[in-house]
Amino acid sequence: MLKNILVYLPLLFILTGCSEQVSQQQTATEAAPLPVETVTVKNKNIPIWMRYTGKTKASNSHEVRARVSGILEDVYFKDGDYVTKGQKLFKIEQADYIAALD
Repeated sequence: MLKNILVYLPLLFILTGCSEQVSQQQTATEAAPLPVETVTVKNKNIPIWMRYTGKTKASNSHEVRARVSGILEDVYFKDGDYVTKGQKLFKIEQADYIAALD
């Protein structure tokens, strides 16, 4: 019995050693490196403003329509100004309305 163990034990070590080498070779061939693209970063000045051909529109705009007829006498704001609720925007000719009131 002891002779059998002494004969089979070295054989067992040899076979297990070979199987580890085979598994390492299989994992090495399976995990091939992936192709990677690289970019070289360059330091240069970039203009803040650039001119493009196109049409732009405000993200938030409202249309103002008169509820009464008349000639526009004065405008109390400039294009692009911020306006608040209740602020006067226009002055319409008042002569017709004053005459109708009298």
